Amino acid sequence: MRTSSNSRGHGQGGLTRTEVLVVASFLLLLASLVFTLTWRGRGPSGQAACMAKLRKLAGAFEQYGAQHGTYPAAARLGEPATNDWIYWQSDRDLAESAIAPFLQAPDINALVDGLVCPLDGEASNRRYQFSYTMNAHLDKQPAARLENKPDLILLFEEQKPNDGACAPGILSDRLAQWHGGFSHAAYGDGRVELVDEIVAVQPERTRPIVQPIKLPPREVPR
Repeated sequence: MRTSSNSRGHGQGGLTRTEVLVVASFLLLLASLVFTLTWRGRGPSGQAACMAKLRKLAGAFEQYGAQHGTYPAAARLGEPATNDWIYWQSDRDLAESAIAPFLQAPDINALVDGLVCPLDGEASNRRYQFSYTMNAHLDKQPAARLENKPDLILLFEEQKPNDGACAPGILSDRLAQWHGGFSHAAYGDGRVELVDEIVAVQPERTRPIVQPIKLPPREVPR
């Protein structure tokens, strides 16, 4: 009796289509489990490392402000300045930027590492290859202006930054989401906290001078 060439028994060393699908499904499940455990394992430690880096960067800004009396330029896209807080363009030396001397990094690799969140896996693929950006409204502002404003944010952590400045509320300046949907922010007093877009767009959090709301004069009944 002749057997079809498409049917193979286990004794011939092959796998049926069903067995292949079962094995593939198992491997996908295993890979998913490994990824989840790895992500959970590095999440808290990555967040702690990110906070430490941002806290150190805020301290460097504080030292710069104490020495110069103002904050550096915000390193905006298309507006390079000699006092940019960070030289992020490919044709500029990061170590010569305004904030670099105050970070006290032993070498360029340590300097770069201190500006990237461990959970920011896309940093090296962007033109701006760092995670942290300066509050754009503090560009060259007097450092003393923050002393009495503890809730004013100095530095942000962006999702896909395109330059060294951040103006919350603008679509291109969306905050990071990899800390449970929140972003780290460093305040003028040196503390680092998790914030969301709602908090970040509040004028008292981002603008050194909040203009009072002018109401029309009320008519006094006669």
